[in-house]
Amino acid sequence: MAKKPTGNEGSNRLEIKKDGSAELSFERVSLGDDKAEIERNIMERFAAAMKAMGSSFTWVQNEENDLDFTLTFEGGDCVDLDLTELILPAARGAPFDQPNRSRTFGMVADTIEDLVRRKDDHYPPAGRPKHLLVYTTHWSFMPTWQVLRLVQANFLKVPPKALENVFFLYNVGEGDRPVPLHPAVAELVATFDAEGARDLEFVRLDPSLATLDTQ
Repeated sequence: MAKKPTGNEGSNRLEIKKDGSAELSFERVSLGDDKAEIERNIMERFAAAMKAMGSSFTWVQNEENDLDFTLTFEGGDCVDLDLTELILPAARGAPFDQPNRSRTFGMVADTIEDLVRRKDDHYPPAGRPKHLLVYTTHWSFMPTWQVLRLVQANFLKVPPKALENVFFLYNVGEGDRPVPLHPAVAELVATFDAEGARDLEFVRLDPSLATLDTQ
């Protein structure tokens, strides 16, 4: 089995003890240790989120070195779905072991777009429809809605060649939501100031780095 590291996804738990003292702990969501198990868990979350939005399908996990999953919809149509993880680059050291840092909307959007286009270049345009699901296992790498709007705007200008649909599995503590990156709703992008947003900065705080100050 191909081992695959994951980031810090989870929540903090504050416990108040009988003596009045407090203890903060991070409860990490475990997605598994190997690539196939991690992708299977992500797929289960994606399928549940799509079903909640009214789109139901069955799925089969394919062999390694193939497109990751085959989805069959209620009408009998089949599509291939590939998964790819968003990992933002680090100046030094392992990406998941970085301190909290600010990033621009444009930098993260460009990273997502490049990730999708590199995958798109590998697929032949013919054959069964191909979809791509982008996800992250690290809270600090979760993009903002402004980042996703930038990606949508770029794909409206120059769409992927082979991919019929591209989703991002978005979750900021309110449950999983598949956000369509391609095709995007043009009306939503039209009201967004893409150029003005590119250089704005944001920080996603890693909950595993949180400490409790009792002073």
